[in-house]
Parts: sequence; C-alpha cells; structure tokens
Amino acid sequence: WGYNPVGYFSKEKYSETGYNLACILTFPAFLKRGFGRFLIEFSYALSVLEEKVGSPEKPLSDLGLVSYRSFWAARLLRRLRDHPRPTVSVTDLARATSIVAEDVVYTLQYLGVLKYVGGAYILTLLPEILDDLLQKYPEKEPRVNVDKIHWTPPITSELLKFGKDDKYSIHSKKQPAEDIGH
Repeated sequence: WGYNPVGYFSKEKYSETGYNLACILTFPAFLKRGFGRFLIEFSYALSVLEEKVGSPEKPLSDLGLVSYRSFWAARLLRRLRDHPRPTVSVTDLARATSIVAEDVVYTLQYLGVLKYVGGAYILTLLPEILDDLLQKYPEKEPRVNVDKIHWTPPITSELLKFGKDDKYSIHSKKQPAEDIGH
C-alpha cells in the first residue's frame, strides 16, 4: 500500500510578484477529500517559514477562487478570534497570516465585515457575527503541521544584489500600513 501522491503544486524560488504558489492540482481520484486545501495551506506554511506574505498566481479558476476564499476566511477569522484587539491593520493581519494585504482586504470585504469609509477601512465584526462566520468557515482536515516541515528557504542572488529589499517579507517597510478601526 505505502504512500500515494494525491496532488501537486509548483512554487517559484523567488517571485517578483509575491506568488507563493504557481500551480495546484489535486488528482481526480482524490477530489473532495481536502487535499487541495491541504496544498494551499502547505504553500502558506512555506511562506511562514520564508517570513513572507504571499498569494497564488492570478487569475484564479472558479474552483481556485472558492478554495482560496474559504482558506483565507478561515485563517483570518481565527486570527481575529485568537488575537482580539481594539484596532488592527491590514498589514498586521497580512504579516500574522502570511496572506498578502490585497487578499486580506478582498476576503474581509467578501465576508461583509470590512467597509471603506472616508478613506479608511473599518472592520465591523461583532462577536456573534464572528461566531457565525467561524462556523461557516471551519478549519478542515487534513492539516499541515509546520513543525514537521524540514525545509530551508532559498536565498537567491536576486535578493543579495545590492542589498535588495523584498517587499513581500513580513519585515519589509514597503507594505502599506492601513489601520482598521472597530
């Protein structure tokens, strides 16, 4: 019996556009078992280890959009539940989840909890709404255990040239710092 491949994903060693995943495929015999979501979570686990924010290569297929939106929602909602604060920024959420800021904004707007008012984003997430959304977007099995990943992020010559700053690093000062008020 042994091990069987269930899918595949590809990732660039260095992406100028911040992609943490270029292509994802779950083999037909393994569809609807959570392996696509597992591969998405794995790509973000690698982003965590790289200390970067990332996003999949766009445009997404219809199924890809549904899958990513569900993953992003679950991850962001758990972060908001587990680390409640009176104010939080898009950048804080991006750095904490490794989800690029544009995808954070898109997901929170899709969930109906982020509004753009007077030049600023306002997060309107009452505890009962958060509880309802957490039930709608649960974490699903199988899950990635980051502690079991034995991998070292590549150091590319692109980053070493002239001390080039990687704008997708969670330590970068180039990311927008937009506060979200409650």
